[in-house]
Amino acid sequence: MYFFNYGGGFQQKMNAQKFHLLANEVDNIPFSIEKASFSIDDSESYEGIHNPNNKWNGWEQPYFKIEIFEKILKDINEKEETYSFKKEDNEYFIR
Repeated sequence: MYFFNYGGGFQQKMNAQKFHLLANEVDNIPFSIEKASFSIDDSESYEGIHNPNNKWNGWEQPYFKIEIFEKILKDINEKEETYSFKKEDNEYFIR
């Protein structure tokens, strides 16, 4: 049997009997919020929050206060000057 872990990662292989023995069926992803520090490549760390049970392709999906978000954007642009943001439905996205 071939499968991918929830949240992304490489394809894995396991015999079906062992998979069914180890796998857990759930109705939904557990929701929890934790504070953490996040960084991009070798940048400084930025304080934010995230749900450790919800990842995108194996990556955390952090949320930041607007002041921290603006600092991240400023810090990134000091190196490359290629990022901007868009505001959509009261949410900000780096592109």
